[in-house]
Amino acid sequence: MPKEDNADEAVGKNSSRGFSTRAIHIGQEPNESTGAIMPPIELTTIYEWEDLGEEKAHSYTRYSNSNRLALETCVANLEVAKHAYAFSSGIASIDSVFRLLAPGDHVVLGGMVYGGTIKLLKNIYSQLGITFDITDIDNGDGSVNVVDAIGKNIKDNTKMILVESPANPYFNIVDIEAVVELAKSGKQEILCVADNTVATPYLQNPLSMGVDMVVHSASKYMGGHSDILGGVVVLNNDELAERIHGIQISAGAVLSPFNSYLTLRGLRTLGVRMDRQTQNAMAIASMLQAHKKVLQVNYAGLKSHPSHSLAKKQMKDFGAMMSVVLDGDRRAISKFVKNVKVITFSESLGAVETLISNPNSMSHVPLTGTEYEIPHNLVRISVGIEDEKDLLEDLDQALSMI
Repeated sequence: MPKEDNADEAVGKNSSRGFSTRAIHIGQEPNESTGAIMPPIELTTIYEWEDLGEEKAHSYTRYSNSNRLALETCVANLEVAKHAYAFSSGIASIDSVFRLLAPGDHVVLGGMVYGGTIKLLKNIYSQLGITFDITDIDNGDGSVNVVDAIGKNIKDNTKMILVESPANPYFNIVDIEAVVELAKSGKQEILCVADNTVATPYLQNPLSMGVDMVVHSASKYMGGHSDILGGVVVLNNDELAERIHGIQISAGAVLSPFNSYLTLRGLRTLGVRMDRQTQNAMAIASMLQAHKKVLQVNYAGLKSHPSHSLAKKQMKDFGAMMSVVLDGDRRAISKFVKNVKVITFSESLGAVETLISNPNSMSHVPLTGTEYEIPHNLVRISVGIEDEKDLLEDLDQALSMI
């Protein structure tokens, strides 16, 4: 059953308090018996029972655990939701949502999404009779109306629309409320899912815009330190929550107590990290926009970006992810990524260290050879919390190599 203590914590409790206050305190009250400020890590598989058919707070860690429950309670509160369920990875959380589908169902991916999501649908769910379409992609220049593109791909058997906003790796902004209106305006019931990994609950709450479910890769900004794998599904609907919870405990891809603890620790600083990362991102985007080696900067914080106004309406701030199109061939791009000194050339995003990656050869390889293949000269930047001056100097010297 859905954990009602999640709902009680998330809806109404301390709702007038600020984000960081809630991130530090919700689900994390001092231990009653010891007074410990941080919830102790429960490295146990089993729990003692009270009597026949009568368990205590927990019975078996796959079903529930104090650390996972604390994290789920906190995330639900931050997303202003009734229910949250933590999984062993971000893709496991997305997988749990796709498990709500049946053979013959159709999924619309609203613009560009995480490459692993496409790979999951292509390699696993297409074999189970579930089809999907990727809509026309806005590559950051505003030439594609993603909502209209979604509408053109809806079929009689469409059961789910999944969107990301900002959408990796072009980081265009999708009008979430318009997508919800589209999903709910037809004859058939279409679930609307938003991947909120890039924006985080600090900058955006898609449930408040009407989506049915929100998914996160907690490995990214929630954890924030490149040291955990995790994912979360967040929702308000009790019936859907019961189904997601059933999938969680039956399929068993649950977040471990230790990773739950680390993710909860990361959430405590999410607000201050995002403020610093967004500040650094704006400085970097402004510098790159004026650089002679840069053809295009995809960052909605720039007033020249076609999604700037929508981002201001939909988000608290513009976030710390961007991509740039560089003026160079594959060899030149290789020189650039090899010559950063402070910044790290690596996959993933959302951590305290600044990372650059090449989606064409890394995260979005599943699109190779399709009409949606990412250009070889597009470089993704996940901006960290280092000193702004050091990041600007590092990018400038690396760009001078191409």
